[in-house]
Amino acid sequence: MSKPDRIEISARLRRMPIDFLLALINATAILVIVAAILTLVVLMRIDNLAERVVTTMTEAVLTDEAIATTRPRRHRHTDEDEGLRFQGWPNATAHS
Repeated sequence: MSKPDRIEISARLRRMPIDFLLALINATAILVIVAAILTLVVLMRIDNLAERVVTTMTEAVLTDEAIATTRPRRHRHTDEDEGLRFQGWPNATAHS
């Protein structure tokens, strides 16, 4: 092996850690950018899902309120309709 070849190989070996570090930094930067884009996409999807849920629940509540307000008060369901009355706690003892 001639002396110029050895000098060139030696110079490449000295530059290798620096080149490896730059490649590592570039790969990390690319991964950070990809992660940020994925985060934005997921946040947009969650926002859209939350908006749909709120819309559906609001419509359901408004529809239920419309039905409840159109019924006469005497026709609303109560515990008395089912014959339910509080008769005391089952394990309670009488205190003197």
